[in-house]
Amino acid sequence: DLIGREAPHVVALQGADGPSSWSGKIDHVETISGLAGYEHSFRGEHSHPSLGRLDLSYGTALLSRLPLHAPRSLAFQQSWRDSKGFVAATIHPEALGGESLDVVSIHLDFLADRVRRRQVEQLVETFRGHSQHLIVMGDFNCAWSERRASLDLLHRELRLRPFAELASPTYPAWRPLVRLDWILISEGRDWSGYATLRDRVSDHLGIVAEIRRR
Repeated sequence: DLIGREAPHVVALQGADGPSSWSGKIDHVETISGLAGYEHSFRGEHSHPSLGRLDLSYGTALLSRLPLHAPRSLAFQQSWRDSKGFVAATIHPEALGGESLDVVSIHLDFLADRVRRRQVEQLVETFRGHSQHLIVMGDFNCAWSERRASLDLLHRELRLRPFAELASPTYPAWRPLVRLDWILISEGRDWSGYATLRDRVSDHLGIVAEIRRR
């Protein structure tokens, strides 16, 4: 219902389950995509290989009203407990002049800053020297006060930038105290709108942004 109401062109999901014993053994991304009327979707599997034997499956995902070209997935696997990663795909929005735009859904480690930095370094290496515009969306599990460790690296290496620092906190959903969820855009793009959604559909609040050509 929330996705249908907001009707974004692209949705980025984190903690996105495939068929798992702990969540009904259905593909949640496929189900949500169908219920919300999104024709295109892509889910990457990031759960640690050893957990697969426990019938657990989760990762990140993209839902899109536009075709998702060259979809790819990277599981960070920085340690035995690392179950985070990102997915990326290329879209060609008419509203942005049909130019190629890479969209990323990312989920970083919740516990250790040093692990988050190594994960961000993997994202940077994937897109270093990339000529297309880029939007990175997701649960970074870090606030702006920690930007030197990870967010500044994305700004310095990929020229990504966030919306104004004073945007609303997103976690925990029942009493938001910190902003852990971000949408970052590359140069040549600008913000037309940005909002934190108050619907409690997760332990995090969702965010929605409108992007335009600069």
